[in-house]
Amino acid sequence: MSAARLARLIRLLATDRDGERLGAVAALDRALRAGGHDWHDLADAVERGWQARKSEPIELSDWQSVAQACLAHGASRLSASELDFLRSMMMRPTEPTGRQSRWLGAICMSLGVEWRAAA
Repeated sequence: MSAARLARLIRLLATDRDGERLGAVAALDRALRAGGHDWHDLADAVERGWQARKSEPIELSDWQSVAQACLAHGASRLSASELDFLRSMMMRPTEPTGRQSRWLGAICMSLGVEWRAAA
């Protein structure tokens, strides 16, 4: 089980849809158990990482982190289609298309989240 997969599953918990959140919890539980871990191991890893990053600024450099930041900073100001788009961007394993990058950039700009898409 990779840290990237765990991070993607944890990000799914940010949804405002109860069914999706419950599905994310179940998927996270399965992934932890498949890797020989449990929720306590995850909590320990978060605690260690949180302490290490407390003094470091968070730099948003990839579309998944940017989508997460947009959801965290402005979910209440976004349309349903924008929310769905950001959730899909958080799970996207490959670089966004040009059109997706432009839409993500427009959402970032409207929310005041800084991001420069790769050229």
